[in-house]
Amino acid sequence: MLRFLSRASITLCCLSLLGCSDDSAYTATAVLSLNHADYLAPLISPPTAVKKAVQLERYAQLAKGYRVLNNALTQPNIMELECVKEALETQDLIDWLEERITVEVSPAKETLTFVVSSGTPQQAIALCDAVIDAFLDEVVSEERNEFLQTLETLRNLYQQKEDVLRIRREDLHELSRTVGSASGEDASPTQQLLLDQVTGYRQEIYRLYLEGANKAAELSFLEQEKKQNIKTGEAVKKLKRELAQNKHKIKFFRQHYIELAMQVDELGEYSADLVRQQDELVHLTQATNELGLMLERMELQARLNLRAVHIDVRPHVPGYDRDD
Repeated sequence: MLRFLSRASITLCCLSLLGCSDDSAYTATAVLSLNHADYLAPLISPPTAVKKAVQLERYAQLAKGYRVLNNALTQPNIMELECVKEALETQDLIDWLEERITVEVSPAKETLTFVVSSGTPQQAIALCDAVIDAFLDEVVSEERNEFLQTLETLRNLYQQKEDVLRIRREDLHELSRTVGSASGEDASPTQQLLLDQVTGYRQEIYRLYLEGANKAAELSFLEQEKKQNIKTGEAVKKLKRELAQNKHKIKFFRQHYIELAMQVDELGEYSADLVRQQDELVHLTQATNELGLMLERMELQARLNLRAVHIDVRPHVPGYDRDD
């Protein structure tokens, strides 16, 4: 066993010779930090600095709460520690353990530092280990319950979007049939030519809108990927160029489409409504696709069961090796 020659050791020896004991001679320290690996969905905005600071303060209070302290004391072998046995005779163990714990918050580093004191290095480390294990169990339980509620809400919202999208598509299909029937058999060759051109432009605009919606969703995903590489950068640039070209084409076809539609008096009202509904359908399709992508990432996160906090530095006492 490693021998110590520190001020704390000398003080402890002197107190022992005098028939006294110091149950706070050693402090075990551990560092925990927020885990951002759980933000798998690129469409979910990462928390702000203020939100992280609030989260850390809440965790600090949780660490010294009754449930965590009580669960820490029920960890294997904790009740067998000499300091716990002594405290049990004269004090409430929850209050006793709370007095020996300090939780320091560092918003800048996004960390929680646990400091637990006791009479020996072994006891300090054992108590610190027990507190951290109980704290992590509580965080996992709390965060997972909240996460599953959010996931269920997201699933319901996605289903609602899907239902609305289905109804809009049916309405648009019916309106397209109405516009088509308005051409009729009585249309003159000139009117028929205009109608054919209007139909062609309308179909091309619709195709370009859907193509743009898919590319926009793909671009949003790539831009918010945490691990960027050369291929990702090239893909992002390519998508941006294609989106710009897509917008230019839409502007061109839309302008000619409106000009032609205005020339066909009997289709004017239907055509304007069709354009509006096509626009709405495109935006709704993009929103539904993004929501589906978000739901997919969150379901992956649920399967991985990632923790919101992880241990950076295990409990240790400076100058003491627990393996010795």
